[in-house]
Amino acid sequence: VGFVETDIPIRFTIPLVLIRIAHLVEFAEVAILILATCLIAVLSSLHGLGPLVHIPGDIKDKIYMVQGFMIVITAATLPMSAIMRDQGLLKRALQDALAEAKAGSEAKSTFLATISHEIRTPLNGVLGMAQAILMDELSPAQRKRVQVVRGSGETLLSLLNDILDLSKIEAGKLTLESIEFDLQKLVDSVVRHAEAGATNRGLTLTGEAGAAAGVYLGDPNRIRQILNNLVTNALKFTETGGVSVTATYDAEHGIRIAVRDTGIGI
Repeated sequence: VGFVETDIPIRFTIPLVLIRIAHLVEFAEVAILILATCLIAVLSSLHGLGPLVHIPGDIKDKIYMVQGFMIVITAATLPMSAIMRDQGLLKRALQDALAEAKAGSEAKSTFLATISHEIRTPLNGVLGMAQAILMDELSPAQRKRVQVVRGSGETLLSLLNDILDLSKIEAGKLTLESIEFDLQKLVDSVVRHAEAGATNRGLTLTGEAGAAAGVYLGDPNRIRQILNNLVTNALKFTETGGVSVTATYDAEHGIRIAVRDTGIGI
């Protein structure tokens, strides 16, 4: 009745305008919260239960105070709602970015694994034929050329294995083996792998297990990868002289494999 008989000042509509603004800028939850708080404050105060019931004056003064209370609540809530909205947007953006990165990583790993396997099949055929040709009667020049083909094929096969290992690392599926291997044969394979590159640059490349020669338990493929990388790097930064791979053994430290070069050093 009071609202009907009394002219409502324009400021009575300010909280409703603020609530509408909050809704328009996507503060839906905040708008609902503000509206519920304001309604509870108005209804409880009008029925003698609210926090503003003891304010002196007539019903119009009480409404003014309730309206002021609504404005304060609205003004205090909007900044917090903006922070909450920004946090929600950042969280969704982060989740989308993580999902996109994961999908991209999975696609890359699948692609690398597929391509590596597809290339490995014909490459194994090339290496097998090179090995078969070396068992035939060849002239020194022919044998040398076939050995270069085999060495280049083994280098490419090693690169493919590295790519597959990278895919396994990203997928968390890389495991280390513990199998028997001959250390001298492993060193010889490392030397043979880089021999063509050393010869082309006029460098010497030697490998010797010495007293450490024998059969051990470990992961020969990983050891070979490490040595191949070290030898390749040593050859790259060596202008004259050569590179040597040597293995030693003592009871306290076990096997020690050293790659030495006459280059600029690290």
